[in-house]
Amino acid sequence: MPISGDLRLHPRLAYWHAGRVIGRFPAMVAVYRDTAGKPCGLHQTYLTVAAGGEVAKAALYEPRSRQRLLESN
Repeated sequence: MPISGDLRLHPRLAYWHAGRVIGRFPAMVAVYRDTAGKPCGLHQTYLTVAAGGEVAKAALYEPRSRQRLLESN
């Protein structure tokens, strides 16, 4: 499967809860698109890496989130 530029890894993405940043964590960030292929949002999954190298969703209030992109004129 070819790797797409729509999926990225951010090493220290800010994690917001209740209006404030509570930490920075590694995260997968993916663009999601509408049926025409136009970017319409971002999906973040915050991660944790165990001492043995195993990667899992971070133990946060909500380790996954989606944000709509603002439309430009």
